[in-house]
Amino acid sequence: MIAMSAKEYYHTNPSSASLVDLIPPEIWSTIFRHATRPDFSEYRFVGPKSLDFISGIDRDQLKEFRASLVTKRYLVRVSKAWYSIAMPFLYEHVILGTGRSIIPLCQVMKRSQEQVDSDRPGSSIGWWTKRLDVSMRDKADGPNEILSALADIMACLRNLRVLTFSVKGQGYDIRKPLPSSVLRSLSCHDTLKVVHWYNDYLQPTTGDWTSFLEVHSQLESIRGRFLLAPNNHVKLEALKTIYQCSHPKAPQNLLNFDLSSVCYAVYHIGITLDPATSFNHTFFSLLGSQLTIIQIDCLEGAYLEDFQQTFSEMEKECHNLSEIHFNLCAWSVFNSCIPGSRFPPSVKSLGIRITGATISNVDIRTFFTQALPAVLSQNLNVKMIQITNPGTVRALRSHPRSLIRGIEQVTAMGVQLLDNHARLLRASE
Repeated sequence: MIAMSAKEYYHTNPSSASLVDLIPPEIWSTIFRHATRPDFSEYRFVGPKSLDFISGIDRDQLKEFRASLVTKRYLVRVSKAWYSIAMPFLYEHVILGTGRSIIPLCQVMKRSQEQVDSDRPGSSIGWWTKRLDVSMRDKADGPNEILSALADIMACLRNLRVLTFSVKGQGYDIRKPLPSSVLRSLSCHDTLKVVHWYNDYLQPTTGDWTSFLEVHSQLESIRGRFLLAPNNHVKLEALKTIYQCSHPKAPQNLLNFDLSSVCYAVYHIGITLDPATSFNHTFFSLLGSQLTIIQIDCLEGAYLEDFQQTFSEMEKECHNLSEIHFNLCAWSVFNSCIPGSRFPPSVKSLGIRITGATISNVDIRTFFTQALPAVLSQNLNVKMIQITNPGTVRALRSHPRSLIRGIEQVTAMGVQLLDNHARLLRASE
């Protein structure tokens, strides 16, 4: 029998390879993807998810993204090997939240691009970016220099799929149109699928917008002005999702577009301060028969007459509609404006999302005992209702007794009530 010390026993087979070397990069990449979830760099461009995205940037999702960004930053600092593996996850979704961050980022991206162009192996960091959110909130010191750097950044994003603008910082409104160089700098003609402007800051001129659409005919989702330079017609045959308003602030002319594939729409109903603006009849008469899902947005209040006119147009024109989603600022809007409305007979399901964080006992009782029964009695083909966001589900569950009675009432009418995960809604998780 050979005697062996503990020290000798534990070190009989030393390994010179580290754990990073032993595990293939493909497996590390999968591990990093799970560790840095959720991924908001890409969205489904069809169905309800595309409607939520075009309607507005979700604050809960933004918080989750910022938390995941902390993990990504730690990963790239572990070692050179992890840096190269984790780099795609760090830069796949870029948010430009301040103007002062744009110039340093521009310098980093240009330097990375120059290194790749000089025949160094690998890809530049901009190559990995799938989504860019331009959302400066700070005061602009030298907006022209910042926007010039923005154009240089966008020139580095050759695989960009999603581009959004939601700028609110002071100073950017002084320079009203977006400089022509910004949209012209894009080098992602084959990959760009989504372009959204969430407010009126830094909108392109009509001429620049027309030129942009002419070379980006593969776009699948647009939130922007449907207005072209005179004597122009643009084919957007890949476009599936659009955003329209009941009373557009800016001129629109949908007749100048070929929108043969549009089947999902967000339709915003809001109070207009300009009596000259007219109801948007053209949208329903031109595209109503193509729509399969529509989301009705009312985020700051509206007149009952606008809801009535909208539902009248939908009943007349939207013969293939299967789902209606409501994205409303308060329960009182649903309880007062939706009952009595008749939907097209083809509608089988409803989605409900309330941006207000709470619901009173009065509102929840009114919803289940008056508003919802009135809606269902007018629309007998509706057999499913889904609460589409976790915040609204939490608000309902804060009144468990009222929710239990409400679920029983809806079930007795032969209708399923689902939560945001498409499971039967319960009073507790």
